[in-house]
Amino acid sequence: MIELEGAETSARVMGLDGDSDLIDDACLTQIRTMIDHEAFDGPVRIMPDAHWGKGSVVGFTMPLGEYVVPNVVGVDIGCGMTAGRLGDDLPLEGETLDQAIREQIPMGFGPDGLEAPEREYYHVGDSFPWGRANRRLEAFLEVAHEDYRETLASFLEAGGYDLDYFKTLCAERAGTQSSYFSVRTAIESVGTLGSGNHFLEIGQSATTGAYWVIVHSGSRGLGANTAEYWQAEAARLHDDRVDDARAILETYPTRYLQFDPEATSDSDVLEWLQGGMGEDFVDYEALKSDFLEDDPSRIETISTALKAAVPDPEEATGDDLEYLEGRHAARYLIDMIFCQHYAAENRRVMLETVADVLDTSLDDRIESTHNYIDFRDGIIRKGATRAYEGERVLVPFNMADGTLICEGRSNPAWNYSVCHGAGRVMSRTQAHEEFDAEAIATELEANGVHSSVLPVDEAPGAYKDCDVIETAIRETASVVDRLEVVHNLKADS
Repeated sequence: MIELEGAETSARVMGLDGDSDLIDDACLTQIRTMIDHEAFDGPVRIMPDAHWGKGSVVGFTMPLGEYVVPNVVGVDIGCGMTAGRLGDDLPLEGETLDQAIREQIPMGFGPDGLEAPEREYYHVGDSFPWGRANRRLEAFLEVAHEDYRETLASFLEAGGYDLDYFKTLCAERAGTQSSYFSVRTAIESVGTLGSGNHFLEIGQSATTGAYWVIVHSGSRGLGANTAEYWQAEAARLHDDRVDDARAILETYPTRYLQFDPEATSDSDVLEWLQGGMGEDFVDYEALKSDFLEDDPSRIETISTALKAAVPDPEEATGDDLEYLEGRHAARYLIDMIFCQHYAAENRRVMLETVADVLDTSLDDRIESTHNYIDFRDGIIRKGATRAYEGERVLVPFNMADGTLICEGRSNPAWNYSVCHGAGRVMSRTQAHEEFDAEAIATELEANGVHSSVLPVDEAPGAYKDCDVIETAIRETASVVDRLEVVHNLKADS
């Protein structure tokens, strides 16, 4: 275990010692930056597969507190693994299996990643599990910070998640971040794999010989654009310009404002000034009462002076760890929990599609989300998954070495968590310099793995040593089975 002390909290890198070469200086520097930041005040536990990540270290866990940083969960909200047992026989193999799946499950980035010759489109209004999503948000009320509860409860009382909510999320928040993204894009993305390290795999149990389908994917464009919207909001609300704005507002009596600056948080002051409260922040009725009869020109003079407090959006400040609090945090959490369900539904649809291709049904399933805030225990997990006694968890390694099925140990020292895989040991750019497709093909063939796509940046050697990771997690999870790779599918772009 590696221990780090910060200005606000402390962190432990679990399962590794100080001499380990599995965690590099860039990762340690990022951890130190986070535990020195006021947004992080709980016990931070870092998983042994940790590596530097955009916005937050990957492998991060901490109980949710008063502040929420959207960048910690990141852009692939709800990303995770789902596995389903197919049975003892695999009726299709090799290129026949590969083609049959690719004809029905789109893979890739952008518009091409939504197309497949024989795909069936998802009907979000009729098929999405709205009731389950609302029940899980209700469960989250039990562990949520008191500053969030009123907003969460009000949302549920107003009807909670439904088709109208989905359309509003897509149009007014996620849709503002990309000209490409729309309600239609979000609907058509359900049942699609994506690109990068997302994969679909057929594995075989080392203990029973049964075949499983394993999917690694997330919330696609919906989660990415939702995360970017809320991180931009956090940067806007934690803006250094608020001090200048307060100085201007203080030059006139508070009665000329719709709010009391001294009793209003910085984030809400900016919300008032930028129209986010749904009404003008200047109280024109108070101005008319004082000046309409004797000196009406003063109404315009004072209102114009007060309007000078409105900050220029081009001069906004902030960093990658700006946070949300209060009702803003609650609104993010509402969207984030929905995106988690959307990601899980995306994976479910793909599993069912593979079962249909193979003319079978799934008689067992395992779900492991690893970019989320857990609605059950309130723990933030970025590149980590929950690991409780009696619950199975999936820990994937790489294209050659397959996936562990583990059972959690409910270890509080690990924040009831386990790593989400082997973790990268080098960047994608480095992988392209170190490996080539021919070498990858040779390695996969030696392991009995069929893969029609050989992405060099996903080479098995680009990931940490599987044996070391398996040893490192013994305190938090026990291995109960291994799914050895038979067939791997990834996007070819």
